[in-house]
Amino acid sequence: MEMICISSFGRFGRIKGISFNKVYKVKYKHGGKFLIINDLGKPQMVRSDNFMNYKNLLDLEKKYYDCN
Repeated sequence: MEMICISSFGRFGRIKGISFNKVYKVKYKHGGKFLIINDLGKPQMVRSDNFMNYKNLLDLEKKYYDCN
């Protein structure tokens, strides 16, 4: 599953290792967290509320532009 980062900040400030508006492949999900390979090439567990399903975003964009 591909997820796009919609926020690179958490409860305690900036989350190290992830970039805003970058698409990450989710390797595993558990308990509201995703396992991704971060920008440094290392595995990292991140909160799911910082991400949106990339396919859903593309579908939404297509519907919006098809209406105009």
